[in-house]
Amino acid sequence: MTLAELWKAYREDYVRRRHSKRSPRTLDQRDSLWNCHLLPLYSHLTLSEFASLPPQRIEEIPEVIAARVNQSRAWAEGRHTGNHCVAALRMAWEFARRRGWIAKDPLREVDLLDTPSAKVYLEDIDLAAVGIALRSLEELAARSLATSRQGPSLTSLLALRVAIYTGCRHGEELLRGNFPGCAGI
Repeated sequence: MTLAELWKAYREDYVRRRHSKRSPRTLDQRDSLWNCHLLPLYSHLTLSEFASLPPQRIEEIPEVIAARVNQSRAWAEGRHTGNHCVAALRMAWEFARRRGWIAKDPLREVDLLDTPSAKVYLEDIDLAAVGIALRSLEELAARSLATSRQGPSLTSLLALRVAIYTGCRHGEELLRGNFPGCAGI
């Protein structure tokens, strides 16, 4: 089995078992990581060939992908993409292990690249400006009818305000109310 065949089998299993409970963007991101980065580099290798690559070559995977990203987009470091590719490869590799197709995990020792934290944060003055803009849009939404709406709904704007001010994730926390550490409240 080649890595391309592994990806196809993993993807089919993911869609069948878990995709309906996840954001469609999750699958889109994984497709992009595999189609743009992993498959062009490794699709021709069988699982045993990949597993028998020299450890140094396996350890270099995130750096190789980061360099490819940087080459195509000079403003991007590619470090996050390199790390995401390793994570995607690990998921598929774990799937292969559970199926009994491989025994050895060559990715076990791969260290992820250091990535800088966000360099830009909202300061108090920025948060105040966001609040003013949201308040203006909320007033407009409250006065408009659903048939004549020219902007987001009041519900959407209030959800946006909560997400911006609290940093909660939109899917699990804001929309479903699944807040980590708050079980049983």
